[in-house]
Amino acid sequence: MTECLDCNTPLEKDFTCYVIVPGDATANKNNTNGAIVKNCLECYTDTITIENVDIPVSGCGPTTEIQCDVKLKALKIVGCVQIVVGMQIEGIDSKHTRICCKECVCFDKDDDPLCICCPDCCCDLDCDCITITPTIDVDNATLVEDGVYKIPGTITVTIDCPSSCP
Repeated sequence: MTECLDCNTPLEKDFTCYVIVPGDATANKNNTNGAIVKNCLECYTDTITIENVDIPVSGCGPTTEIQCDVKLKALKIVGCVQIVVGMQIEGIDSKHTRICCKECVCFDKDDDPLCICCPDCCCDLDCDCITITPTIDVDNATLVEDGVYKIPGTITVTIDCPSSCP
C-alpha cells in the first residue's frame, strides 16, 4: 500500500557526467561543482489512485476495516533540467581552469508525484514553490580510463506545500 505522502518528500534522480582531463593537466576532483543552466520542468495536478487502502469501519458486524481504492490530488512534474558540472584542473604552468560537461535529467508522467494531498488536507498545490538542487558526489568521482573522469550526482526536487488550510 502507498502511504499518503507529505509534501516534504523530495523527488530525486541520479545522473552521471564525464569530463576529459588533458594529459598535461591534473584534476582536482574536490573542486567540482554543478549548476542548473536550463530548467524545462512543468508541473501539473493529476488525480492518482492509491489501491487497497484500509479504512476503519464500525457497526458492520465483525468487520473492523474494509479496503478501498482512493483517488487523491497530486502534484507531478514532467520535463528536463540541464546541468553543467565543472571540475578544476591545473595545467603544467600551474594555472587553474575548469573543464565542464553537460547532462540532462528528465522526469516523466510515470515518476512519483512530488506531493499527494490527503482527503482531510486542502493543500493548494502551487508550482511556484518548486526548488531544484543539484548535488555533485565528488567522493565518488572516479578515473574510468586515461584522462576520463566519471562524476556522479543527483538532482533533488522539493516543494513547499501548505500543510493546512488558511
